[in-house]
Amino acid sequence: MSTTISPQQADQLRRRAQTFQHEGRYRKAVEVQIELINSLGGYATERSEDMHLLGLYLFQLGDIAAAETILTQVFGYQASDVDVVKNLAICQLKLGKQDAAINLLAQCAEQNPENFEVRDVLAHAAGQKGDLSLAHQHGRRALELKHANVVNKTERVLSLNKPAAKLEMKNPPQNIIAFSLWGKQAKYLDGAIRNAKLAPDIYPSWRCRFYVDQSVPLVVTDKLRSFGAEIVEMPSPNRAFDGLFWRFLAADDPTVSRFIIRDCDAVLNIRERGAVDEWCHSGKHFHVMRDFYTHTELILAGMWGGVTKVLPNMAEAIERFTKQLQLRTRIIDQIFLREQIWPKIYPHTLVHDSQFGIPESKDFPEFAVLREGQHVGQDRSIFR
Repeated sequence: MSTTISPQQADQLRRRAQTFQHEGRYRKAVEVQIELINSLGGYATERSEDMHLLGLYLFQLGDIAAAETILTQVFGYQASDVDVVKNLAICQLKLGKQDAAINLLAQCAEQNPENFEVRDVLAHAAGQKGDLSLAHQHGRRALELKHANVVNKTERVLSLNKPAAKLEMKNPPQNIIAFSLWGKQAKYLDGAIRNAKLAPDIYPSWRCRFYVDQSVPLVVTDKLRSFGAEIVEMPSPNRAFDGLFWRFLAADDPTVSRFIIRDCDAVLNIRERGAVDEWCHSGKHFHVMRDFYTHTELILAGMWGGVTKVLPNMAEAIERFTKQLQLRTRIIDQIFLREQIWPKIYPHTLVHDSQFGIPESKDFPEFAVLREGQHVGQDRSIFR
């Protein structure tokens, strides 16, 4: 391979771009990655992995069309690379090209039937097109493959001999609804306020807790406190998506008995409350919900909960996990839950799943219904 820079210089540029990506500085990551690619000689096939990373950085920057263009070029050289196929299909879905994405993924799934990531995206693509039967088929298979991939391979199952204690209904500070909040995006700030306002009616035996950093406007934290929410101030993160993990720290709090983890932009509702009540009476130590065709993860980061004083130190587990990552993505918290938490807790978990009919799960309570087209974890207000 002929290059205009040395291999050492190329590696330095790669690491620099990766550092910017870890910090969430995607424009700088794109600029350095382009500098790297322009500095490399040789054939395009020899630069394909660097081109692939450029496509991912462009995607995270929000330039989906440019990411698709780059990934289409990479696909021309690496049509059998599952990650390339998956990422190209995700771009196509974002651009409304469902048929192209489904055709691409179906061929890939036929060649790689045990790849759960392909099944994941296929389920989302089929559901987006309106084929719920196909979405459920691939989503169910994705969950089965994920379970098989992590169980007995990473972490041992917790040994829990006694049923979980019942909910302490007269002491809301012991029962925490935990959220992470940072930045100034209206959908998260408004969603946080809406949830803090609704929680006393939907979850009267629970208290909202928001883990925030200094980027959240003071007027918002004051409003949250006015509705009875707790505020836990966190240092500004040095790495992209670290804030997603803050809410998990409720599991380490010795003053808390039960915790449920939620997303700020998903509005609390009576359907999830019914499921949580069943969990609290079940004797199970953990709770997981799935209620839409995109819910193809073993534990959705904003739709689970547990009892405290059971899991090993959460903060230490998060730090170990995040240190080893080469690429940081918006679903980093769900990957952590899949690989580090699910293998420990799955026999001790009550799963409410309205979509995939996985064994050891049950549907939501019959009385806990929402209007048609609405679901638990929906990322917009269901009270319009």
